[in-house]
Amino acid sequence: MRSAFALALAVVGSACGDDGYDPNSCKPGGTADVDGMVKSESLGPFVRAQQLATNQPTGAGYAIRLDEQAGGCGEVPATGKALVFLFCSPPAALGYKIASEQTFHCPSADVLALIEKDGGADFATATSGALTIAHAGGCLDGDYTATFGVDEVTGVFDAVVCQ
Repeated sequence: MRSAFALALAVVGSACGDDGYDPNSCKPGGTADVDGMVKSESLGPFVRAQQLATNQPTGAGYAIRLDEQAGGCGEVPATGKALVFLFCSPPAALGYKIASEQTFHCPSADVLALIEKDGGADFATATSGALTIAHAGGCLDGDYTATFGVDEVTGVFDAVVCQ
């Protein structure tokens, strides 16, 4: 079964940076790191990180997507896993709480985190965690800790905004 995210991508536009933040310094596909396993399966390495516009049943209009497989902006690969963070409004330079699927509903300042597998099928949904965006604009960089039941993944990202 394909998730609503995979079926309802609508792409938006721009580029990223680090501590000496330059909003145009992102690599073309973005970058991301991850540490941890979920349901006894590894996650990553990620080869692209993107911010996308989306149309979710929850009302979430934006996503940061970290993919194991290469592809164009907004493409959902047929294989591999992706860590997806869903936002109700455009991601900003803030700290966010990762809410459970049961408590996430737009409008909200919380984020929903899920893992998709092999073409967009839902694999796991986070129960809690935190995501911080240090810089926003043409590029989004930040870090995350997401708990999936008893499993936890942590990492950093530098995501391009899809054009």
